[in-house]
Amino acid sequence: MTRMGSLPIVNVDRLRSDDWAGLMGVSALEREAFPDDAQTAPNIALMARAGEVWVARHPDDGIVGEAIVIGRAGEARAFLFSLAVTRSWRRRGVGFMLMHAIIESLAARGVKSLELTVDPENQPALGLYLSKLGCENVEFLADHFGPGRHRQLLRKNLGSRETE
Repeated sequence: MTRMGSLPIVNVDRLRSDDWAGLMGVSALEREAFPDDAQTAPNIALMARAGEVWVARHPDDGIVGEAIVIGRAGEARAFLFSLAVTRSWRRRGVGFMLMHAIIESLAARGVKSLELTVDPENQPALGLYLSKLGCENVEFLADHFGPGRHRQLLRKNLGSRETE
């Protein structure tokens, strides 16, 4: 189990591509968080094989957060494809714990930067990425997900390994 300061006790680890119960749990969380763009369990299995799927599990509530990272050890950068926390666990540090584990793992394997996009209207996510994790604004991507669906490109330099 992972406890960081006063954050809740959850287990943060990588999900295997053959853990179908876990893959189904991540898919359900994707549908809750991203109803128009959710990934299916078979797609998540492929992402777990080609990249990394991280989960935060609570002993009673099961999977309460997930993150999908694309990129392998030795590459100069990785990309955060998805980060979601179930509604009842939002604003309780789960996203931070997932990101902390991912950043530490990537940095330890020589990855130099992590890029991600975020809805520029999503203030809680921007607060996490910019204020708590030290990401930098890179570029505004107008209509990146289609007309009227803008994204903000952010980057976290992993050379310093600081996440707080």
